[in-house]
Amino acid sequence: PINPAANANPEALRAFLEQCRSAAARAGRAKLVSISIAVDALDPLAVLESIFEPGEPHFYAERPDIGSAIAGAETAAAFESTGPGRFEAVQRWIDAMLQDTIAVGDVSAPFGGPHFFTGFAFADEVEAGEPFAAARVFVPRWQVARAGAVTTAVANFLVPPDADLKALAERVWRAHRKFRNFEYGAKDMLESGTGAPPVGLASGGAKAENHGRDAHATAESDHGDARAAFRIRLGAYLPHWTGEGAIYSVTFRLADSLPVHVVESWKAEREGINTRAQASDRTLSPGDRARLLRLQSEKVETWLDAGAGDCQLRSPEVAVLVAEALRHFDGVRYELHDWCIMPNHVHVLVRPMNGHTLEQILHSWKSFTAKEANGVLGQTGEFWQPEYFDHLIRNEAEYAHAVEYIRRNPEKAGLSGWKWIGSGTGVPPVGLASGGPKAENHRRDAQAAAESDHGRDARATFQVREAGDYRAVVAKAVARIEAGEFTKIVLARAQEFGSDQPLHPLRVLNGLRQRFPDCYAFSLANGKGQSFIGASPERLVRVSKGVLETEALAGSIRRGAGASEDAALAGTLLRSEKDRREHQHVLAAITARLEHLGLAPEYAAEPGLRRLANVQHLHTPIRAALPENVRLLAVLAALHPTPAVGGAPLAAAVAAIRGLENFPRGLYAGAIGWSNARGGGEFFVGLRSALVDGGTARVYAGAGIVAGSTPEKEFAETELKFKAMLEALRNS
Repeated sequence: PINPAANANPEALRAFLEQCRSAAARAGRAKLVSISIAVDALDPLAVLESIFEPGEPHFYAERPDIGSAIAGAETAAAFESTGPGRFEAVQRWIDAMLQDTIAVGDVSAPFGGPHFFTGFAFADEVEAGEPFAAARVFVPRWQVARAGAVTTAVANFLVPPDADLKALAERVWRAHRKFRNFEYGAKDMLESGTGAPPVGLASGGAKAENHGRDAHATAESDHGDARAAFRIRLGAYLPHWTGEGAIYSVTFRLADSLPVHVVESWKAEREGINTRAQASDRTLSPGDRARLLRLQSEKVETWLDAGAGDCQLRSPEVAVLVAEALRHFDGVRYELHDWCIMPNHVHVLVRPMNGHTLEQILHSWKSFTAKEANGVLGQTGEFWQPEYFDHLIRNEAEYAHAVEYIRRNPEKAGLSGWKWIGSGTGVPPVGLASGGPKAENHRRDAQAAAESDHGRDARATFQVREAGDYRAVVAKAVARIEAGEFTKIVLARAQEFGSDQPLHPLRVLNGLRQRFPDCYAFSLANGKGQSFIGASPERLVRVSKGVLETEALAGSIRRGAGASEDAALAGTLLRSEKDRREHQHVLAAITARLEHLGLAPEYAAEPGLRRLANVQHLHTPIRAALPENVRLLAVLAALHPTPAVGGAPLAAAVAAIRGLENFPRGLYAGAIGWSNARGGGEFFVGLRSALVDGGTARVYAGAGIVAGSTPEKEFAETELKFKAMLEALRNS
C-alpha cells in the first residue's frame, strides 16, 4: 500500500504503519514490516563499521570478486534451536515469520525484502559456555546489500497490535533519510586507514570534488599547516599530496601486479563516491576522503603482498639494478631513507632536495630501470605501472610507522630471509624518540634487522600459543584409518592469538576481503561481544531461480613464487593419488546426498583447480535443478557436514573428531549464510576463520586425513592456512 520512493514523507509512512497495526490487531499477533529502497552505491562493510556496536548482533558476507555483499545489524526478530532437527526448526520459524510479513518498496530488487541470517554450528549440540547456539536465525533491523552496481537498503521491524506509531515512524524515517544520503562514520574510517590528509586541509571544495579525474591536471591549494604549503596533483588513479622539503612514503609497482578487474572495481568505487557527493550537491565528507585513502593504500598493499603477476623483482639481477638506481642520486637529488624491493612492487621513504620533485625522481627511477630490466629479462613492453601511491609524512609518528611498515613488509608477505631491504643517507626527523631499538637499528642491513626487535608492531604486542601436538593427533588418526574405523577424517588445530589491545573484528575482516576477493569474507556477531569472522573458500549451497549450486573442494597445495613454479605445483596436485582420492570422497558423498533428495546433479568428470592467494585446491562445481517441493534448508541439512569438513563414513568420523581435536568447534566448519522470502539463499562453510573476543582470538585451520597422510605434510598445510588469518589479526 506504499511506495517508499514515491511517498517519501513522514505522513505517508505514518498512514502506512497505521494499516500495519490494524492488520496486527486483526491477526492478534505482531506483523514483521519490511521496507526496501534502492539507494546510491554503498559499501555494506563500511556501513556496518559506521554503525557497529559490540552489544548488537550483526551479519556480514561478501564475495568481492563478483561485487556481491550483504550486511545486517541489530535484531527485529530471532530464533534459536538445537538438536538433530535444528534445520527443520529454523525453516518452520522462517515460514511462520513470512506468513506475518508485510513487505513493500523495492522488494524485487537484488537483496530486496527481509533476509534471514543464520549460523549453524558444526555439531547438532554445542557445549556449555559456547558463545554461539547450535542454530540461530535472525532478521536484522537494518540491512544493506550490494549486487554489482545496485545497492538496496532494507528496514525491518515488528509492529504489534499496541505499537507506538509515533516513535516507530520517527525511527524508520530517520533510517530512510540516513540510507538515502549515507555518511560513513568519519572517526572510525580515519582510524582504520593508513594515513590522513595534511593538517589544515579544508573539507571539500572543487579540488576535492575533482579527486582523481584528470591524469595530467594539477590544482594549486593554499591549504597547509605552519610548516609547509601543500599542493594536490591529481592522477589517473590517485591524488598526490606534495609540499616543499617533505618526506614521502612511496609505493610503485610492476605493470602486471594488479588484475585489470581489481583496478576497474576500485576506479568504479572511487567514481561512485564523487558522483554521490555531486548528486547531493555537497562536498566530499571526511568519511568520503577516508574511503578514498583506503582505496589508494590499504587495498593496494593487500593485493600486492599476495604476489600477483610474474613478480620479476624476485630475479636477483633485476633487484640489484633497482637497488642501485635508488642509491644512485642519494644525497644529490634526494635523501633516501628506508627502502624495500618486494617481488612485484617497491617501497621507498624519500625526501626530494630543492629543485627536484617527487614526480621527476620517480620518472627517473622507473624509466631507467624499465629499460635495463627488460634487457635482463629479454622482453619488451611496459614494465612499471605508470601511477604510484605516495603519502606525505606529516610528523614523527607517521615517519616511525612508515619505517616500521617498510621493514616488516617482507615478513608480513611471508618472504623468509628477504635481503632486498635497506636505508640511505636520510635521517629521522627531529623529535623521533632518540635511542631505542628503532633508532639504533636504522642503518642495519636486513640480516641484522631481522635479529633485532624492530619487526614487532610498536602499537601492540601479540602472543600465539597452541595446546597439544597436531602431528601426534594426525598419527593417531592414520592408525585408526588403517584399522578400518573410517576412511577419512578432517582434523583441525586451534591457536590462541592474544593482543594487548582490543581487536576490531570488522577491520580484521576488511583485510581478509581484500586479500581473498574470491572467498566469502564473513562476520557473525552474537551481540555479547564475540564475533566469528573469516574468509572461506568453500560454498556449501546456493539457490537462485530454481537452480542449486554446490561444489566439492578438497585436496590442497601451496601457491608458487612465480608462474612456472605455480604451474608445476598445480600439476603435482592434479597428479596426486592421495589428493585425488580425498577429493573423490567428497564429490561422491555430495552427489549421493543430492540424489537421495531426488535431484540430478551435473558435474565434470575431472576436477579442476581453485586458486586462492596462498593455496590452490582440487575443485569440482556441481549444479542441479531444484524442485519446488525441496527447500533450501532441507538441502543444507542433507549436505552438512560434507566429508571436506567431517570425513567418511560421516557418522564414524564425526564421532571421533571431538576426542582427537580436544577443543569444541562451535561455528568452525559450520554452515553460515542467508535465505530470502523467494526461497533463494546462499550458505558457505565457516573455514579459514577465528572467534574474536576482545583482545583474543581463537584461530582455526584443518586438513583432511586419509590413508597415506603424513603428520609433517598435514601440519604444513594447516600452517599455510593459519598464516592469512594471523596476519590479518596482527595488522588490524
